[in-house]
Amino acid sequence: MPLETVEPIIDTGTQTFPFETGQGWTNPKTVQRRWDFLSATFYGNKGYADGSYLLPHKREDFTSFNMRKIKARQINDARAILNQHVTPIFRAIPERRFIETLGSVDETALNIFLKDCDGAGTPYSVFMKRFARAARIYDSAFVLVDNKPVSNVMTKADLLERGNLPFLFLITPDAISEIVMNEKSEVTYIKWTTTRVNPETVNTAKPEKQELIIEWSSSYICHTIQG
Repeated sequence: MPLETVEPIIDTGTQTFPFETGQGWTNPKTVQRRWDFLSATFYGNKGYADGSYLLPHKREDFTSFNMRKIKARQINDARAILNQHVTPIFRAIPERRFIETLGSVDETALNIFLKDCDGAGTPYSVFMKRFARAARIYDSAFVLVDNKPVSNVMTKADLLERGNLPFLFLITPDAISEIVMNEKSEVTYIKWTTTRVNPETVNTAKPEKQELIIEWSSSYICHTIQG
């Protein structure tokens, strides 16, 4: 069976390798390719899996180049090395001692938050380990802290009873499509994309994933489901 011919890009001016020069951080497509490359380096997918990161030799014909792409094998040292730094984090659950002046309501709320810090049942220790891994992969990551809207609540006990507790978002740079900062370098607006399981298909044989666009500012948060 003949191999599918893929014409390689030889012109260096149009090369799509993630680290092309001359465009830097001003070109969104260039930036996104860099994030994709860093992610692929850890997970061993994309260009590492299909050989698209390989470049053709000047005298290499299409058939030979395609064959080399098929035979290419990545030894994922990057993932092994990165995991050596992340795996030990919170291997044992840390012992936390609350200050003596913390009231019983505050202590209960804090314990609930430590057991479920993102509203999806993720313990705080697990969440921070995921954050550490993301920061290692991309060299930076963001944690957004927000709270549920408060209305007609008078006491901390009311907040606890209604579940109005802070929650966290883990945001990786590759998911961000827009970000605005003020003169103090404080984030005032951020827009990013994530995925979630369709709540209507959670208990089905084939849960359906949805793409979710989230917009956050200091005054509101908006979720938009794609598709």
